[in-house]
This record gives sequence, C-alpha cells and structure tokens, in this order.
Amino acid sequence: MILLMLLLGACQEEEEPLPTSVSRDEALATAGLLTDSDRFATETAASIPTITVIFTWTPSPTITLTPTESLTPTLTPTETFTLSPIQETEIFLYQRSTSVVLTATAQAPPTATNTPTETPLPSETPTGTPTPTETPILPDVPLPNRVIFTSNRLGTNDIWLMALDGSAPLPIVFAPDSNEVVATCSPDGEQFVFDSDRGGDLEIYLGRYGATEPRPLTDTEGENFHPVWSPDGSHIAFVSSRTGDNNIWIVDNGGGNPHAITSAPGSDQHPQWSPDGRQLFYASNRDGQFDIYRYDLETDTETRLTSTDDRDETAPAFGFDFTTLVYVAELEPGNSKTGALWVDNGQDPARATVSAEGRVDQPVWIANGKVLLSADLGGITQVLLVDLIGATRSILTNIGPRNFWPHPCYLASEEMVAALPTGIPPTLTPTPIQERISAFTPVVNPGPDWKQIRNTFDLEELSEINDPRLQNAEVSIANQRITYEWSEGESTYSITLLPEIIDGALEISIASYTKDGLPEDLLSVQDIAFLVREYFLEETIPPGSYRAESLSFEVDRLTLILSSSSE
Repeated sequence: MILLMLLLGACQEEEEPLPTSVSRDEALATAGLLTDSDRFATETAASIPTITVIFTWTPSPTITLTPTESLTPTLTPTETFTLSPIQETEIFLYQRSTSVVLTATAQAPPTATNTPTETPLPSETPTGTPTPTETPILPDVPLPNRVIFTSNRLGTNDIWLMALDGSAPLPIVFAPDSNEVVATCSPDGEQFVFDSDRGGDLEIYLGRYGATEPRPLTDTEGENFHPVWSPDGSHIAFVSSRTGDNNIWIVDNGGGNPHAITSAPGSDQHPQWSPDGRQLFYASNRDGQFDIYRYDLETDTETRLTSTDDRDETAPAFGFDFTTLVYVAELEPGNSKTGALWVDNGQDPARATVSAEGRVDQPVWIANGKVLLSADLGGITQVLLVDLIGATRSILTNIGPRNFWPHPCYLASEEMVAALPTGIPPTLTPTPIQERISAFTPVVNPGPDWKQIRNTFDLEELSEINDPRLQNAEVSIANQRITYEWSEGESTYSITLLPEIIDGALEISIASYTKDGLPEDLLSVQDIAFLVREYFLEETIPPGSYRAESLSFEVDRLTLILSSSSE
C-alpha cells in the first residue's frame, strides 16, 4: 500500500506544494475585493460592465513583442473594447452560420497501433501528425469571448475568468481552504468543470456561473483531475487513478456513463479533444518517457505519434487545420527547465517555437495559428497568447506568482457572474506589452519582376547588431544556430538563436538563454531575436515586401537569399 501511494503521488501533475489556507474574508480584503459581510450589507450585488467583443478580421502585420521596462498597471477595464490585431482571430474558422468546412490534406492516416515507432528527436523529423480521410466539420458553437485559467494571486489556487485581451479578471471559484486547478467551459456558455482537493482528494466538480456551490461530478477511489469539455458539449474527458494507474476516462456531461479510454500501465495525462470531437490526444509514459498518443473514438484505435528515448513530450493539442500538432517537450533532454512549445505541421521537422526560463505548459488552440499557454517567465508563471503565424506573443497576466493552464471560454451572459466578487483594484489589471513592428513584410508568392539578392554575414558582422550586449560578444555558428556569449560584471551570458525560413518569412527565435550556465528570464532578451532579424533584412534589402528563399550555414558565416520588390 505504501508503494502504491508513492507511485500515485509521483504521477500528479502539480510540481509545487499546494498553497496554505487563508480565511475567505482575509484573502478578499487583502486583494481589495468586497468581503462576504460587506457584500451582504449591500442592497444589490455589484454588476460587471458589459463588454462588447467586436470581431473584424483583417490581416495582421508581422510584429514582435518586447516587454515594457516595468509592469506598471495602466490598463483598466472599460465598458467596451475592440481586440487589437494580435487578438483578432481568423473568424472564418468559427462562423458556423456560413457552414464553414475545414478541409485537410488528402493522405492516409497513420496505421493504428500500440507499438512504438522509431521517431528521432522532435527537432529532426516530423512526427507523422494524423490527417483525416474525410472532411471534418466543427460543432456549431459560439465564439470564445473569455479565457478561463488558474491563479494563486489570492493565496490558494482558484479559477478565474478574463477577457480575451487579459482585462477584467474575475474569480469564479474562490475557496480559501482548498485548491482548484484545471478548468474548462461548456460550449453553450452555461457551465464549467474543474478539479479540486476540497474533499480531501482531487475530484471533478461541475459549476454554473452565479451558482453558490458546485456539485461533484466524480467521487471515486483514487483521484480524478484535468477535465476537458468536448467541443460539442456532450462529454468530459479527464484523468483518473481509480483503477491504479493514471488513465484517460470519459463521462457524459452530467457525470453519467463513466468509461476508460486507456488502460495501459504507466501514467496517461493531459487529454485534449480534436476540434471535431472525434479524437483524443494525450501523453503517456507507458514505455519510459512521455510520448504523444491519439485515440480515435469512432474506431476505438490508439496511435502513437512520437517516440523519443531521452526527453518527455506532453500536453498535445491538435489544430483547427486538422494538420498541425503542438505539444510541450524539452529543448535539453532530461531538463524540464528547458521546456518549450513544439510545432509539427505534418510535413516539416517539428520545431521549438516558444521557450521560457522554466516550464511551458498546457497549450490549447484558440483560433487557427493562435495558441494559449502558460510559461515560466522570470520565476513567475504567466498566461500567454502566441501567434504562430506572425511569430508574436502577448502576456495576458502579470499578477501573482502563478497563472497557468488557460482555456478559451464562451460566457453566454454577463448577468451570470453579477453576484461574484467585483471591485478589483487597478493594481490587479494586466499591463499591455509594447509592440515592435517590422518595416519588412513577407509574402508567399513574389511578383514576376522581383529580384533575387544574396548576402553573406561573417562572424564579425554578426557582432555588429545594434545592441550593446552583442557588440563585444563572442559569436559562433553551429548546428544551424547562432550563439552569442558576453560578460556583464562578474556574470557571463549566452543566448542561442534559431534562424529559419517559414512560408517565405525570415523568422528568428530564441533556442536558449543562460546566465552563468543556468536558464535565465527570456523576456529580458526577447528583443535580441527581433534586432538580429531586422539586421539581416536591413543589410540585404530596403524596407518593403520580400520573400526569404534560402538560408545556409558555414562554420564562420551564413548566407541569406531573398527576393525583393524594392528598387
């Protein structure tokens, strides 16, 4: 029994000790919220300003974001707002009234098997992302207008809602004597589910907006956690250890008809639905390391999608294009502090896109090309919106030590949460991030009169970036990456950049950043990737439209070939 308890404890997802309890009134008063006694004395419950979300789809310019010098609160909720370009989703994927149908590339799906296949490291070959054989259709559900996430800003882990741009954060489950973690919303905008240890062990609860008390959806031996609502709202998938190992289970949306999807030994975690609800994606360590699996609910077949022997791959999410798979994997095998978001489009080698000082967790698609996730930035876990097409990211939270595991959410009516605590002071509102806008616009199909230009950069030229940190740095090229090393006082720093050509655009991401050999806050050097990219383009062509053709590396130089419409 002791051995079983130790094994179960090792399978839990939370890596940090749960916060200690505080009284409800004490925590509310500390955060500047109305206490229960104050709210009882009020004639009517405080209401939430009506927020009108205006969706107008226009192509967004390619921008790169860099943080402000400090997180000084400047944004307060207003009655109406219009999403900025970085939050503008490609709405045609969601507008069901026009019967939008997403078509995938016609190719045979992988053969369903439980036998591992030889797949090299994520950065070397594609993982064989499955492609459906028939036209997938998304369920007829409303557009998301909120983000639900977990935050410990009031002392314990609680469930919060915020607008798509990070404004108007509001606690919808606040329990100072327990911890609530993963939460997702019903597609109809009426209910939500979450896991909580309020009963002594982790169980799943069903809540309604504005209701006083959620009801338990599970109550079994073992623990039940990480619930995710199906796209059509009919079922809820979750992780359960009721039979010993962590396996993926499904119940009806009211808690009935529970049945296991997986039964292999080991730990199965991080379930996510495909956009059409026909498949479940999850991670399993049944063969040692965590790898990505897919379960087809219509054929009852399981397919292993990744296979690596020296690193964990977890938290998969299948995109609205029914081709792209994102997941979390380590940049440095065996070191979770190098976790990053990996992207596999089913054709090119999987690549790391978003890295952080520590963990990157729980990516989930909010629109085509746009992913919500949480990441450790400078020792503080924040919720990010990442635009994979425009290679940008926006930080939606900046309050409290941990804000994590976000999910897009639809809220049917503002009145549903009118009775919940309000009056959040301005110090608890996120700060917008300063945007860097490039003078160069990539295009996929250049005109017939465009000229091709070649430019070679040697190591000396690569140190001439307009940044004082790099002007005296030692530069090296290896494994198609550029590394800068420099000193400041008694400290040494190293940053490794990954230049790539993606759909005609020159993209540069940060593969790693260390201080004295240890991971460091990537936000402090995020602008370096932008500066290096702009330097390559400025030294090659005038500002304007361009298409990146090729990028080749040698030991002491790299060569960039571009097509340009500029004279």
